[in-house]
Amino acid sequence: MMIGFIPAESSDIRFRKVGQLHFIPVAAKDYIKKYGLPTRNNLEQHFFVQSEYYLARTGLWDGWQQAAGRGRVAHYCDNSFAYGMLVKSGQG
Repeated sequence: MMIGFIPAESSDIRFRKVGQLHFIPVAAKDYIKKYGLPTRNNLEQHFFVQSEYYLARTGLWDGWQQAAGRGRVAHYCDNSFAYGMLVKSGQG
């Protein structure tokens, strides 16, 4: 058994929806002190940590792509632990 995000095209695998996963943007308190709170109205003034994974053209990440495209990408990374450490250190 495994948990996936989208069904695969396969006749020998069965799928059942078990819920919905919500991703939310986060910012460190130090980042907010330095740059202010990011909102939908001021994304051009903010920095983003981006992932090649989120650049996939599946439609799943379109909202994130639109938000990040309005701001500036400060770092590319594909390791979620690294994302947490970047936020913890005030880098985004």
